[in-house]
Amino acid sequence: MKLYPTITPSLAEWALSQPLFFTASAPLHSANSHVNLSPKGLPSSTLTIFSGGTQCAYIDYTGSGAETIAHVYENGRVTLMFCSFGPSPRILRFFCRGSVVEADVVGVRGSGDDGYERSADDEEHRRVPNPAFDRLLRRMGHVRGREDVEGARAVVVLEVLRVQTSCGFGVPLSSSACVDSPPDPSTTSTNTSSSPVPQKHSTTSQTTTPFQPRPTMQAWAHKKASTSTLLPYQTVNNAHSIDGLPGLKSARRARGEWLVLGDLRAWLARLWCMRVAVLVGFVLGFLTAVVVTSVGVGCGGDGLGVSGGVGGGGGHGVTRTFLFGDSYSFRDGLVRWLGGVGPASREN
Repeated sequence: MKLYPTITPSLAEWALSQPLFFTASAPLHSANSHVNLSPKGLPSSTLTIFSGGTQCAYIDYTGSGAETIAHVYENGRVTLMFCSFGPSPRILRFFCRGSVVEADVVGVRGSGDDGYERSADDEEHRRVPNPAFDRLLRRMGHVRGREDVEGARAVVVLEVLRVQTSCGFGVPLSSSACVDSPPDPSTTSTNTSSSPVPQKHSTTSQTTTPFQPRPTMQAWAHKKASTSTLLPYQTVNNAHSIDGLPGLKSARRARGEWLVLGDLRAWLARLWCMRVAVLVGFVLGFLTAVVVTSVGVGCGGDGLGVSGGVGGGGGHGVTRTFLFGDSYSFRDGLVRWLGGVGPASREN
């Protein structure tokens, strides 16, 4: 195993040459908490690793769930994993913190429950494109914009925190190697500038692959888009994750949900899942307040009060001092108490 602070050019080249990658995410706290794992096909057409190696992004196409998006909205934690199916084994992981840039700001307006019954000409069916999404597509090299990514609902942008490689000896070997060997460093791009230019993989390091793009997704998305039923589909299926977390914001708005209230409800649900920790924290805070107040009362009898000064009297002076903020008198009294000058020592 080896760790890297960023994605090196050779690792970027290797990652983009693989036939697929996986995304892993999980909620912080949930009554039905689970770890989600999703496969993503052909990184060379869906994933961009920006020069500098500290940021990457992948296109998230419409699917029957919205687990990764929901988890990223909740806590941002995402891991990308690549593995070799060729003779040269390797596993590569990007440990990231992500954010979501949705394709539409609003999406379909309406309840969402009857979305499939609406006509394509219905005023409720209008979509509001997100300009940030279009800018990000151009940055990723999709010069035709949305025409290149029909069916995409978002781009997940990832800040790379750490990169890890490991042996990959347990990954099965494909009968026809996808990548026979790591790319030659002499043919690898050495561009390390901070400019937002995506690194593209070289075909010189890639041999014939048994993996081919599956046309089903593009055909399905095109049919949905041409009949104006893609956005209603997102409204019904992508508004929330299976563990109840808020999902695609455009889908939630289309269902008539108030985002602030939905986010508040999700936060309260997480708080309820942490109820034991919250209770323990409350009890510890209460006990700490009792101890501190008791120390203050004890020190007060030693004549360290506001009115009694250091010569005596002022029986409850430090209590008043503690409450009203005379930090010097309270600190002095605490030191004397812990040093054995408190009420117990007076009795001797």
